[in-house]
Amino acid sequence: MKKREKKILALLAALLCVGAAGTGSTLAFFTDSESFTNELYFAGEDGLDAVLEEPSWEEEKGLLVLPGETIPKDPQITNTSELDMDCLAAIRVEFVYGKDCPDRAKIGQALSDADMAYVHDVYRIDWNADISGDWARFDGESERNQTQRFYYKAVLKRNLPEKGDATVPLFTRLEIPKEVNNRRYSHIQDMGGFDIRISGTVIQQMNGESIHGLDSAKDAYRAGLFTFSGE
Repeated sequence: MKKREKKILALLAALLCVGAAGTGSTLAFFTDSESFTNELYFAGEDGLDAVLEEPSWEEEKGLLVLPGETIPKDPQITNTSELDMDCLAAIRVEFVYGKDCPDRAKIGQALSDADMAYVHDVYRIDWNADISGDWARFDGESERNQTQRFYYKAVLKRNLPEKGDATVPLFTRLEIPKEVNNRRYSHIQDMGGFDIRISGTVIQQMNGESIHGLDSAKDAYRAGLFTFSGE
């Protein structure tokens, strides 16, 4: 493969840990104080870089949420390349069993269909792909899936010497609606809570390279170039 045709990838990983708590009429969930870590992997030329961050995350406000309240969580990717490289971005979101799962063998594994249905029943996430549409969910996947993948429709410009472009947040908050009662929430408690695991891929964008899927995010998606760790 010619050097020009190589994919240049930056894989980013983040973890949002959600645990179960609350008794009687009190419902709550907790997030890990270590809310996320970034891991970057590259294939191809040096210089491409990006960060995954959550500007609205406030640890002290995210530890306890009751029905009707929210946790602000806004994962987004910023192009921080050393050189003037524009890029295309995609994110994968995985719902997995957390560290308090009674079945220790399940920790880190994808939720079952039944348990994911309980999560969908209790929590509300304002997915951008379903509201504003700056992100596009991969075909065949929905908010009910344990694994959901999205590509960002716009190119992230580097804009040297200015700051590089950032995506809009994939979502901005998790909420437990006021109408959620203890019976509904008990399923979350029984599974020991859950984690939301986020990882991303960034590809260097090359103008005029649509034949290789490097011209637009949609082309890259159709060409199958957005791959994630473990796939």
